[in-house]
Amino acid sequence: MKRILIVMLLGLAACSAKPPKADIPPTASPEVELGHFDEAIDDASLRNIDILASADFREAVKWRDEAREDLSHARPVAEVLEDIRVGRGYLMRANSVPPVTEARAAGIFEARRAAIKAGAANFDSTRARLGKLDEQVSYDARKLDRLSVERIKKIQRGYVMLERDAIISAQLNRPISIIRHAKKQGAVRKAPRSLKNAQLALSNAESVIASNVRTPANYNQAVENADREAYILNEVMQIVEINNTISEPAAIQLVMQTHQLNKMQSSLSNMQGTLSAKAASEAQLKQQQSQLQQKNSQISSDLEAKNRDLASAQAAINMQAALEKARAEFSSEEAETYQQGSNLVIRMKNINFPSGASDIPEDSIDSLEKVSEIAKTLNAAEVKVEGHTDSVGSENINKEISEKRAEAVAEYLKSNGLMNVEAEGYGFEKPLASNKSKEGRAQNRRVDIVITPSESSEAPDSEVR
Repeated sequence: MKRILIVMLLGLAACSAKPPKADIPPTASPEVELGHFDEAIDDASLRNIDILASADFREAVKWRDEAREDLSHARPVAEVLEDIRVGRGYLMRANSVPPVTEARAAGIFEARRAAIKAGAANFDSTRARLGKLDEQVSYDARKLDRLSVERIKKIQRGYVMLERDAIISAQLNRPISIIRHAKKQGAVRKAPRSLKNAQLALSNAESVIASNVRTPANYNQAVENADREAYILNEVMQIVEINNTISEPAAIQLVMQTHQLNKMQSSLSNMQGTLSAKAASEAQLKQQQSQLQQKNSQISSDLEAKNRDLASAQAAINMQAALEKARAEFSSEEAETYQQGSNLVIRMKNINFPSGASDIPEDSIDSLEKVSEIAKTLNAAEVKVEGHTDSVGSENINKEISEKRAEAVAEYLKSNGLMNVEAEGYGFEKPLASNKSKEGRAQNRRVDIVITPSESSEAPDSEVR
C-alpha cells in the first residue's frame, strides 16, 4: 500500500512540475513578444491543444494575461518578459502532445470546430454541454489513440448535436424569446391561437434547420415564418393586455390592419381639417370631398387586401397543421417531414433499394401508402418524387439508377390513386452529408417526395400534435 502511494505521489509531482522557460533575450520588445505569444495561443487553440493538454494550455493563458496586465500598468520590462518566458514554456509543453492523438480522433476535432463556429459557446442552452464534452475529451486526451470507435463516435455526435442546437438558437433566438415571454404573460389563456401558430412555426423551423444544418438557403423561409408568427403573437398580447375585453380574433385582425390604418386615418384627419378651413369655396369643397371619397375607397380596397392576407395566413396555418399530422404518421426510422416554401417534403428513410436495382422493397409499401393518404388529405395539386444516391460509382450510372428508383415510386403512387405525379433523378448532385463516411453515404441515399397542396386544401380534422 505504501509503495502504491509513493508511486501516485511521484506521478502527481511529475504532472505538476514546471516546464523549462522559453528563451527570450532581455533586450526583446515586450509588445512584440506578447503579440507573438497571442498568435501562438490562437494557433494552439485551432489545433485543439486547449483540450488535448488543457492544464498546460490554461497555465499558458494565465501567464499571457499576467503579462498583458503588467504591460498595461507600465511595470518593468523584465517582469513582463519573465511572464512571457514562463507562459511560453507551458505552451511549448502543451504543444508536445503526440501527433497521433489528434489524427486518431480527427472527426471529433472537426465536429468541435464546427460547433464552436456555430456559436455553441455563446448560448446558455449549449455552453454547459460544450464545456462538459471538452472536459471528456481533455480527460481522454492522452489516450485518444486507444479509445474505442464507439466512444469516439459518441463524443463526435455530441459536438454535431451542439452545432445543430447552436444554429437553431442563433436563428430562432427572437421567436423563442417572444414565445417564452408571452407564455409567462398568460398567452395560453389570452391568445391560444396566436401562441399555437407561433409554436407551430417555431417547431417547423427547428425541424427544417435540423434537416439542413449547413444549408441556410433551405431554412431561411422557415425562420422568416417563425419570426412573423412571433411578431403577431407579441402584438396580439399587447392588445389584449391593454383591453382584456377584446377577443383574440379581433386582436389578430387589428394587428394585421393597425399600422396601415393609422397612416390612412392620419391622412384623412388632415384632409378633413383642410376641408373645414377652406370651406369658403364650394368648388374647392366639392373637390376635397371627392378626394375624401377616393381615400375612403382606397381604405376599403386596402382592407379587402388585408383580409386576403389573413386568408393566406390561415392557409399557412392549415399547412402547418397538416405537417404535424404527417409527422405523427411516420416513425423517425421511416421518414422525416418538413415544410419547404408552400410544399410538404417527406424524406423517406426506409426505402432500401437493393444495390443497382429499382424494385420497391416489400417492407416499404406501408410507408408509401401513408404518403398517398397524406397527399390525398392535402388534395395535392402536384407530387414530385426525387431520387438521390451516394457518390459510389460513376455519375451516369448514379443518375440513371436514381431516375429509375424515382419513377418506380412515382408509378406506385399513381397506382394508388394520385394524379400529377412526376419523377426526377439527381444522382449524387444534392448530398445532405459528406460521402466520405458510411453514415454520410447512407444519409445521401434517399427518396424525397415533394407534395404541393391545392389552394383549396384544408387542415386535417384530427388534433394537431
